[in-house]
Amino acid sequence: MLKTTMLPLDSLGDNFSCDGPDCMYLTQMNKASTDRRFYRIDLLPGLFGDWALVREWGKVGRAGQTRTDWYQDEAEAKDARFALHMKKAKVGYD
Repeated sequence: MLKTTMLPLDSLGDNFSCDGPDCMYLTQMNKASTDRRFYRIDLLPGLFGDWALVREWGKVGRAGQTRTDWYQDEAEAKDARFALHMKKAKVGYD
């Protein structure tokens, strides 16, 4: 991993698309309080052969946060995406 950045986002939720084969959009519903949360995971190539794993998360319909982790190559980034996807699946995201 090369670098990590975290930035607040102005608005997320249902207002963005997740297109492309390397993008995942996960949701979680809290049955007790009817809160809906989202988690978006995307892989993007960098300009110098590196790869970015971009995560966006928060409550659906509200401002969320984003984090970008940079990896040396695509295989390393895909392994990190898979590990993150499995971690989120364990806590109820689908």
